[in-house]
Amino acid sequence: MTVTAQADPQCFDVQIPLTDAPAGPAYILDPQIRLALRMAWATRRPLLVVGEPGCGKTDLAAALANAWQVPLHSQVVHARTEAQDLMFHFDAVARLADAQVYQHLKSQHRGDGDPLDAGNYLRPGALWWLINPQSALSLNDRRPENRRFTPPPGVIDGQSTNGSVVLIDEIDKGNEEVAEGLLEVLDTLRFDVPWTGQRVQVGEGGLPSSSMVILTSNGARDLPAPFLRRCIVLAIELPKDKATLEAWLLQRAKAHHSANECSEDAMKHAAALIAVDRAVATSDERYKPGLAEYLYLIDAVAKLASNQPPANQMELVTELAPSVTTEKGKAVAYP
Repeated sequence: MTVTAQADPQCFDVQIPLTDAPAGPAYILDPQIRLALRMAWATRRPLLVVGEPGCGKTDLAAALANAWQVPLHSQVVHARTEAQDLMFHFDAVARLADAQVYQHLKSQHRGDGDPLDAGNYLRPGALWWLINPQSALSLNDRRPENRRFTPPPGVIDGQSTNGSVVLIDEIDKGNEEVAEGLLEVLDTLRFDVPWTGQRVQVGEGGLPSSSMVILTSNGARDLPAPFLRRCIVLAIELPKDKATLEAWLLQRAKAHHSANECSEDAMKHAAALIAVDRAVATSDERYKPGLAEYLYLIDAVAKLASNQPPANQMELVTELAPSVTTEKGKAVAYP
């Protein structure tokens, strides 16, 4: 791998903008996050980010893609997801339906090739766009107009030559076969497409240096040991000490909103309420508000009362807080 200074996460600022908007929200790189990013980048290993829901796992991928100015390809894993869905999707249902009207398709089809060719029903997945964006886009070249797909944002004429970031979100929601099915493709950066016999692989120069696969897990279930060994694992944990947690939350609020949008007093008040609620959440059945819920509160104040004095904003925080802190669906009352 050719080391490019600009791609080294060590060169990133403490706050990475999440969007290109001026004065927009930013992601804060704690030392452990920067270290894990750099380790994954240097070793060309996937980065597995583990933590409770709403702690900032998904935003890390968006921030990295924005820092590198490369496309972000994301896919969310669910109970029915198969490993191949992250590489490609074959629309067998559409092909079967088209086969019923084959004669009509044949009369309407223009150009060479069979309108029912299996390649016409393939859609590239996130890993295909990472490994070889040119071959992913080339699937559109000879297929009928009604079977063409729109490339992901940031992919222009298939020339994503600067690299890309892939986000495989909530890998723990899939069955064990999903993680196991990714072992080889993450190791070799190649896979075969059975319907066309095509082999998708990186070019001779390998992946661009501004490329990374980030996976997230809420810890819903244990992932296979062979899979974990192939990843750099980053565990994001919210501070347990109340004062430290409040300062941690406040720092992130200031990275998302200016004092003109939400006063520091309101930010501190919201952080204190979240910290108190987390402290009483002793049962596994108890819903724990975290960073996401805290930022929801600050976002609401910024939109609903940005021109109000701090005292009014603090009252609004108290009024809105029960909407993001619940126990078995019941609002929590604050003192």
